[in-house]
Amino acid sequence: MGAFAYSEEDGTPAAEMPDQVPVETRQARRDELISQQQLIGQRFAESLIGKEVDVLVEGYDHDDNLIGRTQWDAPDVDPIVFLNQDAQNQLPPLIAGQMRRCLVTGASLTDLEATPIA
Repeated sequence: MGAFAYSEEDGTPAAEMPDQVPVETRQARRDELISQQQLIGQRFAESLIGKEVDVLVEGYDHDDNLIGRTQWDAPDVDPIVFLNQDAQNQLPPLIAGQMRRCLVTGASLTDLEATPIA
């Protein structure tokens, strides 16, 4: 979810209305909404720990962490899945572009940590 504070847009009827809400109030309302959404996102991520999800392997981030995303996540804007390689080397290596079944092993805010199981 994205949230923005209201701003007067030139040429719109709302910009000309009297008694505009103060900028500080607009920003406080936006901040509260974002804070609530972050809690919801964190709870959702934590609810996935111990569950299996399909993950699209995307490759490596700038810190050389292998990453992917679930079916619910859009690239570049939504949480990511940090992927652990199969420690016992019983599964094929993870390759960008693959869809792999993973077990969610942890969550950090809204991001997930997962290990491939298939």
